[in-house]
Amino acid sequence: MVETNKPCIQVWWGIWAGLAVLTALFLFDFYALLWAHGEKLDNALILLIAVGLLVQHSRAVNCLATPHRPLLSGALLLVGLLLFVVGRSQTILFFEAFSLVLILLATLYVSGGSASLRVFWFPLVLLLFVPPLPGVFVDAFTGELKQYVSLWVEGLLYFLGYPIARDGVILLVGPYQMMVADACSGMNSIFSLAAIGLVYLYVTPKPGIGRIAILLASILPIAILANAIRVLLLVLITYHLGYAAGQGFAHTLAHILLFLSAVGLLIGIDSALALITNSRWKRRDRG
Repeated sequence: MVETNKPCIQVWWGIWAGLAVLTALFLFDFYALLWAHGEKLDNALILLIAVGLLVQHSRAVNCLATPHRPLLSGALLLVGLLLFVVGRSQTILFFEAFSLVLILLATLYVSGGSASLRVFWFPLVLLLFVPPLPGVFVDAFTGELKQYVSLWVEGLLYFLGYPIARDGVILLVGPYQMMVADACSGMNSIFSLAAIGLVYLYVTPKPGIGRIAILLASILPIAILANAIRVLLLVLITYHLGYAAGQGFAHTLAHILLFLSAVGLLIGIDSALALITNSRWKRRDRG
């Protein structure tokens, strides 16, 4: 394979231009979703991290003057384009995002060879976490999570003496009636927190398979706990300050703060694991 000193965008301008157009269409839909649901800001953060890593790693790839395995790259490109058409026509943002990953994968492979995939594998994986999960998938897994969250909040507030009752996922506190929605179940937070957890593991490459396994396993309980605390705070705000306060700016602020808290818990668990590991090594050295 012959390498060139020219930028890949200049050599393969046609493919990159097409990818830029499809990306612009996706970002338009993605921005509309963010505008309608302020709670999707963590998805925007993941997108910024992925784009930043793509730009950072782009300097480590040599561009090829001739295409690398054009048949395989062409097949990936075709599948990606078909999936983009399906996702856009059916308004399935996850399909659009996944199709762009396939198209970007094909573009990197044809222009930079397998070496480019070894460089860009992590931001490509991270891009899969940018769109929210499809509604069908969320509906299949949020039912039990909403039940657990509403049950936990009801039990704690009842213990603290608040006038609260529960009917399924509907909480009745004082004169107010609140439903634990899909956004409060933790499913999307689990998905977003998993992405942030992977970023944390990627930028802190410490040895130990056990550490990685414990941190990944902690994502699920952390996300559920964070969302339960979020629902608890919103119920308390609604009870003391009124329905408008609980559903206004406090609703979005609670999501942001608790997402940051979940990330902090993840880092705290890793720090505790480091302290335990260091203490064990010190005891071994003394022995």
